[in-house]
Amino acid sequence: MGFNDIMKKLLGSKEQRDLKVLNPYVAKVNKAYEQLKSLSDDELRGKIADFKEELKEVVRKEREQIAKLKTDAENAPVDEREAIYNQIDKVEEDITETLEKTLNKI
Repeated sequence: MGFNDIMKKLLGSKEQRDLKVLNPYVAKVNKAYEQLKSLSDDELRGKIADFKEELKEVVRKEREQIAKLKTDAENAPVDEREAIYNQIDKVEEDITETLEKTLNKI
């Protein structure tokens, strides 16, 4: 019995470790599938439209803030633009984080 065989017995193979990590996600997907499989195509489209609307709403203020900052950047002197663009980047990061949290709830 070689060193690699001993390590596999102790730690498991790469495939086994990967499966151990992925199995909770597979279980969640299967659970969601069970809830959604009874919906008609139109009902599913309606749910998707609701999800999209919810996502738009949770970041509406941030998107408006970005639009205002972009307008401010166009009218600002060159030396102030970098600070404004940094603010835009920060707000975009906040949007990404908010969307991730909302999607995880959905």
